This record gives sequence, C-alpha cells and structure tokens, in this order.
Amino acid sequence: MAGNQGPRLRKADQFLDTAARALDECDLDSCASRAYYATFHACIAMLIVHVDPSADGWKHATVLSATVREFAKRRKWLVGVRMREAKNFGLALMRLRTRREDADYQIDVPAQ
Repeated sequence: MAGNQGPRLRKADQFLDTAARALDECDLDSCASRAYYATFHACIAMLIVHVDPSADGWKHATVLSATVREFAKRRKWLVGVRMREAKNFGLALMRLRTRREDADYQIDVPAQ
C-alpha cells in the first residue's frame, strides 16, 4: 500500500466536514467547493493505492477520468451500489466539478 493516501484521506474528511458546515449555514458556494475537493482528494487516495502512486501529482481532469475508468474496470469496488448509480458516477463527478468552478469563479451565480 502506498504511503501518500493517508494525508489525502484526512484532507478529504476535513473538506467534507467543512462542506457539511457550509450547507448548514446555507453557504452553497462554499459547500460545493469543499464537497468537490473532498471528492477530489478521496479519488487521488484511491488512485495512489490501487492504480498509480504518482497520481498524487495529477491534474483535476486526469484524476477524474482515471477514477471513472477504474470504477468501470473494477466493479468489485461498487459492492452494494446499484449499476445505474455506478453509471452515473462519472457524470456526477463532472457536475460537481462544474458546480465548484461556478461557485469559485462566477460572481453572479444565484443561490440555489
């Protein structure tokens, strides 16, 4: 097992907690941003262990596409997940990334 996944998982957990607090405060932009980064760091941790230890330095698009590809190849990771949900996983990642970009960079994004 690669040694770099622990810090990534701790960071993912920290961002997920922050996203939950932001949601409680109705700060949807911060929630979207932190939820995306929680997912991003969790994906890197998974890739470090199961695919390539150098995933720690990958760009966002590479991490997301590799995660979707590996989930498709390794369906055993999806125990307990309905196949329909698994097929939508990649789309959900891309939507989360788009929402994070809007939240971080768009000035006129209305609250949802």
